[in-house]
Amino acid sequence: MTNYERMVKGLIYDPADEEIMREQSIYQRKVWEFNR
Repeated sequence: MTNYERMVKGLIYDPADEEIMREQSIYQRKVWEFNR
């Protein structure tokens, strides 16, 4: 089971996982642009 699958299921996961951080960075950029 990947960390992303663990996150979706509400289990303990590593938030510094590369897959999770890659997706999160997309949303962080959008929020940053919105708040400019």
